[in-house]
Amino acid sequence: MFAGYATFSLLYCVQPLLPEFTGAFGVSPAVSVLSVSVSTASLGVAIFSFPKAGAGTG
Repeated sequence: MFAGYATFSLLYCVQPLLPEFTGAFGVSPAVSVLSVSVSTASLGVAIFSFPKAGAGTG
């Protein structure tokens, strides 16, 4: 349970930095949000692609 919480916390901890990304890299807010969206989508694909990957580890 804690691992799931920690994973999503780490994914969303960059949200306060998004305005800094827009200024530092000269991109629009929509492009800076992709840093969170791509990470979340990748996690979703991994969860459904490898559901039993950790089943034998305890």
